[in-house]
Amino acid sequence: MFGKSILTTSAVLLGTPAFSAVINSGATGLPAPTSTVTFDDPAFADTTPVATEYSLLGVTFTPNLYYRGTSAWETQGINGPNLRTGDPVANPFSILFSTPITSAAFASIASPVTAATITARLGGVDVESFSTEINLANESWYGFTGIVFDEIGISYVEDTRLRIDNIQIGAAIPEPSTAMLLPLGLLGLLGISRRRPSK
Repeated sequence: MFGKSILTTSAVLLGTPAFSAVINSGATGLPAPTSTVTFDDPAFADTTPVATEYSLLGVTFTPNLYYRGTSAWETQGINGPNLRTGDPVANPFSILFSTPITSAAFASIASPVTAATITARLGGVDVESFSTEINLANESWYGFTGIVFDEIGISYVEDTRLRIDNIQIGAAIPEPSTAMLLPLGLLGLLGISRRRPSK
């Protein structure tokens, strides 16, 4: 389903055994993302540095990437406004999510071809990582599913420019307090339903 995905087992997630998968040069990203950041809105002038401008959509970037209104390389997943590394080249850089999530994917292309390492992190700690090649091919999707993370770091080795587009965001992890209150609320409802009125 994810092109060259590699399946591995992961830790237990909210009491349910989970499986993690990397999306490595996939023909598609997530099957059903919660949201997708396309960079259509808000729009900026070409070469505008972008860091926190999409924070209301759940993502920020560090260090700054640069806005491009169109792509000279129309390919799968890169089909309109996008972000690129530029002058100075941002390497490495990160996609930061406003809340911990269980899956995310993005489209990326590079010219010339480059070897890259893509790493999922939670609170700055590496959770999962894989090595890949980013080029101009149509199978341009990368990401993670089945683990909890709040950052994807991208590093590469060649003197190249990368494009990033269509960042797909999966389900958010509930706040700890919310996750703990849910079972208590269910227990409360069970207690109410078992009470019998006194005669």
